[in-house]
Amino acid sequence: MGTNMYPSSSLLGQSKDAAVSALPVDELIEKADGFAGVFPGRSLTMMMVMTIASSIAFYFQLFQTC
Repeated sequence: MGTNMYPSSSLLGQSKDAAVSALPVDELIEKADGFAGVFPGRSLTMMMVMTIASSIAFYFQLFQTC
């Protein structure tokens, strides 16, 4: 496991760390090696955000090649 770990509260915008709270949630998930204290409802939210972010990135790359 990597060293870039965040508390699950950072996903909900409740982080007290200014560097973490300044990042958008999708970017935070992408940069993190893991999250501490993730409950089932939050893991579903994380997966939905990652799916949406990857879809947007795919379409952005697709339109750049056209």
